[in-house]
Amino acid sequence: MTFFLAGTPKVSRATKQNKEEFADQLGKQITLVGEAQNLKEGSLLAGKNFSIFIDSLESWPNEFAFKKVVVTGVVIERHDLPVYIKRPGSLPQAGIAVPPGTDLHKAAHRYLLKDAKWKLQ
Repeated sequence: MTFFLAGTPKVSRATKQNKEEFADQLGKQITLVGEAQNLKEGSLLAGKNFSIFIDSLESWPNEFAFKKVVVTGVVIERHDLPVYIKRPGSLPQAGIAVPPGTDLHKAAHRYLLKDAKWKLQ
């Protein structure tokens, strides 16, 4: 993953897991390059070694969807993914099924880019 930090041309390569890298960038403005994807949970930027949601964007505009884009925004985190414990014999629920014993707070976690600006690459 490549980060361009606001105000500095510093670039760092991925050496840690995706979540740890975004944790290190919380509250900072970064620029990422990836593919614009639309999911039920919202707009996602997917790169070779990362994926991050775009805050307050339900879906990418048609001219950006499934294309390579450059996105700049501030890294934030939320615990708002709709997760539930899947119980044997129970009816499916709306959301993301996780196995019994899963910490729902951790499973509901995601990183987002706030105040995002994007352009085609």
